[in-house]
Amino acid sequence: MTTHPLLQLLEGRSAFEVHRNYTLALQNAGFEIAYECIDNDNECKKIGRDIPLAGFFTNRYSSHHHYSLARLTNSSGDIYAAVFTARRHGNRTLLIVLEEQPMETGKVQVDIDAEAMARDIDEKEMEDTPEDVEGSEDHPMISRYEGSYITDYEQFSYDRQQLVTGMENEDFERTSFEGEVTRIHYTAPEGRSALEVHQNYTLALQDAGFEMVYECIGDDSICQEIIETNAFNRGSDLNYSLARLTGSAGDIYAAVHTARRHDETRSVLLIVEEKSMESGKVQVDIDAEAMARDIDDAGRVMLYGIHFDTGRSKHQTGIRIHACRNCRTDE
Repeated sequence: MTTHPLLQLLEGRSAFEVHRNYTLALQNAGFEIAYECIDNDNECKKIGRDIPLAGFFTNRYSSHHHYSLARLTNSSGDIYAAVFTARRHGNRTLLIVLEEQPMETGKVQVDIDAEAMARDIDEKEMEDTPEDVEGSEDHPMISRYEGSYITDYEQFSYDRQQLVTGMENEDFERTSFEGEVTRIHYTAPEGRSALEVHQNYTLALQDAGFEMVYECIGDDSICQEIIETNAFNRGSDLNYSLARLTGSAGDIYAAVHTARRHDETRSVLLIVEEKSMESGKVQVDIDAEAMARDIDDAGRVMLYGIHFDTGRSKHQTGIRIHACRNCRTDE
């Protein structure tokens, strides 16, 4: 569990005095100092750039930077306390406390028997969260993270989707897949980190028989490039995983991208189910002999009878194709 309190302290106290009070109190409580950077603007700023929320301290207007990391050994899991203090419009301190503990799992369900999962949902009479965007629903194979709600939803019976499948020589390998595509954007409940939500998805996928194709965990610089291809969430604490389930009718790919944005944990679940496209949705009726006679007699032919089948009823589109021989370009 991690907490990130941000404190603004009273005037008349130096950043060094405030920081030293924290480190002495931690040591008196049994913490040992693992690392310190005291009053070193260049080095402490470099450290601060990698700390969540610490960008406020590392810009050009801040000074007198101090950083300390302390550890308390505990049989149930160590406790780490990081303190970052600087001068900017007064003294400001960022305190990060991390308590090692097992992650709570089982928040995502994956059932490769999609029909059985749908039956289970019906039997439990589960309804969508009221905040779900209109017309959206969970994928029948992969549930939402418990307590999340849907903010955006797309589903296409057939489409092409490009996904990052690896990296070689510092360049991403991207592969295009075709089939049924479902994209669902979720916002997780408060108090859940991007890592916790993401790992619940990957563990559930692996338990269901998916194999990991590629992962980028907690690396903002690398994961940031992936989202430019897949329109995933921007933000911090970025994570990306692509898993594959091999099937005789076609493989299933599940891509998960999770990030922190606007103090929320957001996830995108992108599923591609490889299958053949359903064709025969467009009909073209042409009388070739009549068309040839029209061209010979009049030098042109008008084509009708092109229909599009929407799946509900057949409609003539009203499209007219103008074919001619020796026509002017403006005809």
